Amino acid sequence: MARAAIVIGIPYASIKEKKLVLRQEYYIPKDKSFEWSTNNAMRAVNQSIGRIIRHINDFGTIFLVDNRYHHTAYKRFDNLYNTKISKWARN
Repeated sequence: MARAAIVIGIPYASIKEKKLVLRQEYYIPKDKSFEWSTNNAMRAVNQSIGRIIRHINDFGTIFLVDNRYHHTAYKRFDNLYNTKISKWARN
């Protein structure tokens, strides 16, 4: 029954969380750490906004309140015009 989602900021995980630190040390090389944490945060954003639209006839409003959504670090590295926001929600 949600008709709007307001996402304020980007939900990065705490860098001091022990489980996160261990996962990054084991799986992720140092140069990919920022990319991994960004992907993890944007996955949470996409999950949140995906709860608004559940089927083709559903409707709702999505507010992304942070200027970093327009910053180039949050855009895909292969194509700077495609953001990490789900394709259906970009427009």
